[in-house]
Amino acid sequence: MKAPILAACVASAFAALGCGADLDANQSQVDITQFVLPALSTSDREEIVHRYDFVDPNDEVPRGLLEDAIIFFDVNQVSIPKSDYFVVIDLSRFSGEDRFWIIDLWTGTVEKHKTAHGSGSDPDHDGYAQLFSNVSGSLMSSLGFYLTGEIYDGTHIHSMKLDGLMPDGSPNQMANTNARDRAIVVHEASYVSETNIGIQGRSSGCPALDPTVEVSVVDKIYGGNLLYIAIAELDPPVGRAPVSSESTTDDPP
Repeated sequence: MKAPILAACVASAFAALGCGADLDANQSQVDITQFVLPALSTSDREEIVHRYDFVDPNDEVPRGLLEDAIIFFDVNQVSIPKSDYFVVIDLSRFSGEDRFWIIDLWTGTVEKHKTAHGSGSDPDHDGYAQLFSNVSGSLMSSLGFYLTGEIYDGTHIHSMKLDGLMPDGSPNQMANTNARDRAIVVHEASYVSETNIGIQGRSSGCPALDPTVEVSVVDKIYGGNLLYIAIAELDPPVGRAPVSSESTTDDPP
């Protein structure tokens, strides 16, 4: 059954605080102890993943990261407020490539975009993020699972807050619980362009988007959908369920 199944942010002294430097200091209402990072056998992962075989029919999303998101979503669904979409961001890719995917969990279809990474993650500005941090002032991107939060107007209008679910010590450098305090948000940025296949500008750690798409993206995913930023899969992908090999020789031409 189909389950109803994100140059710097601001070139100013505020940059060290994050992309939304004037973000209000309200505390997250997300209880991260309600979320489990699944550690499942291959057969258990297969059972979950194969229920979502309709997702990403054209194989646009890196398979291992897609399965990570599927499994985390499925295991933690009771704690995830919205189940219309989830987002996968692959920061191992060059910044001029599509690497921000919105997966529709009703239809399985995929929407792809460009996105920025933090200047501290790419100090050589070569288009590749290599360093990641959960520390304020690092200007680095943070990996891991998030819930999308509320929309607000800050340094960038129509920005979307993020709540990190991964504590320090999580595997694959996933630590992001300081995202709200760091003002790591999804926002528009003139240094990100959907048509640029070269090096995109850098943020202060935020997954910034082209201004021409940011409003529609944020309006679609805000308020409690799962978002996953990674550079490597947590487990080897199991793939789709095998297609039946029953003979069809007696079928009419």
